[in-house]
Amino acid sequence: MIPSIFLVRRMLKIVRDNEGVVMKIKICGATILDEIALLNRYAVDYVGLWTGINGHPRSLTEMTLRILAAACDGPQPIAVCVQPANPGLMEMLHDCNIQWLQLHGFTPPSEVLCLKQQGINVIKTLHVDDNGVCPELRWLKDYDDAGVDIYLIDRFVSRQRIGSTGQALPQRVIKKMVERLQGRRVWLAGGIGITTIADFAAMPGVEALDIDSAARHEGRIGVPLLPLLQALHDGVNHHG
Repeated sequence: MIPSIFLVRRMLKIVRDNEGVVMKIKICGATILDEIALLNRYAVDYVGLWTGINGHPRSLTEMTLRILAAACDGPQPIAVCVQPANPGLMEMLHDCNIQWLQLHGFTPPSEVLCLKQQGINVIKTLHVDDNGVCPELRWLKDYDDAGVDIYLIDRFVSRQRIGSTGQALPQRVIKKMVERLQGRRVWLAGGIGITTIADFAAMPGVEALDIDSAARHEGRIGVPLLPLLQALHDGVNHHG
């Protein structure tokens, strides 16, 4: 049986309070107000809003970004972009009161430093293939020095598709990356679904799960989110 909204909110509280377990949830790629309203009601922690990505079906215009960010009541809006060099980007984010920027491309540390100097919190995606190869690791110290706030581990397939693959990295690869990033804030994306969410939530060193495909039905964020959160709740109780 699918739980009510009230029970979902209670489940998330239990997940966070159970023996000190704190697992935050980000739902990525919202495009309409109905999706934002749903995420507000479900008490998720973050919502990803894609912007400035030519040809991406979920990339938002400046006006839509403003509207959706303003509608977030609980979840913190995170702007997600591939190329942050747009000179008007930071002004737009400040105008929208968006305090977080997720860099989903191969942004060099020098650009991260420039963004940090303008007062934005930065989440840097680390693109990892199934063999554990991650091109950004060579710059890890430079990213640290530039002020990256959070590192997001995501499965990398190709430069033509650098996210939303709906497939997870091998567990051994994830564990090795988390160990490599020890002492830093780490989020995880890629293939987090109803059958895997509990195992991912039990991973030491992971602060938040970034979910896209598994929260959608016919392309819209909605129906699958409830059983997904139920599985998270049940899994945490089981592992606990």
